[in-house]
Amino acid sequence: MTEWQVRAIELLAERYRFGSGSLHAHKVSALASSIFDQLCALGLLPHLCQSHRRLLVAAGYAHDVGKSVLALDDIGDQSLSIPPGTEEDDCQLVSFHTLRTQLDSQRCPITIPPLDDMDRSLLLYSVLCSGTSGVGPI
Repeated sequence: MTEWQVRAIELLAERYRFGSGSLHAHKVSALASSIFDQLCALGLLPHLCQSHRRLLVAAGYAHDVGKSVLALDDIGDQSLSIPPGTEEDDCQLVSFHTLRTQLDSQRCPITIPPLDDMDRSLLLYSVLCSGTSGVGPI
């Protein structure tokens, strides 16, 4: 993933007010990249590179967009009539579908340079699996 792609994902998440707010999303991204850097420094991530780090940052920005009231409107999927803010897993599902819809849409308001299949899959999977699982607020 390139810096420009990360910035485009950040702008897209900003459109949804980052779901839980800008401060939270930027903090999640900073923590994810810090953990990545520390694990790399210890030699525990030998096969990962800066592209993977940028992917974590982008996922941090986008992980809560499903909490935005705009998210369900934008995906246009009435079968996902889950009110944002109900349960964490539901919000992550809405975040996943919102991001996937925007990545695939020709009408996306933010120009996102095309992601390769691996980056697209990893980004969407990261957003889908980003629930807090009982961890307190960040």
